[in-house]
Amino acid sequence: MSIFKALSDEGRLKIVRDLYSRGEVCSCADLGEMIAEDTTKQNISYHIKILKQAGLVTTRKVGQAKTVAIRKDVVDQYLPGLLSAL
Repeated sequence: MSIFKALSDEGRLKIVRDLYSRGEVCSCADLGEMIAEDTTKQNISYHIKILKQAGLVTTRKVGQAKTVAIRKDVVDQYLPGLLSAL
């Protein structure tokens, strides 16, 4: 999936913006609070899957939880200045 298609969704763009400002986030619940309170865990998982396929985020399992972090190097390589503009 292309980076532009992944970032075309407002929810995914909010996730990228918030991950950039907060760093690594621990759960879908934390991400759900970033986007909207009425967002489901399944919806957040889908957004993370799309961002991961585009190479924009990385996930890491810590015990039972999964952490999500933005791949700043990839974003800066393909879209220099995007993260600072968000």
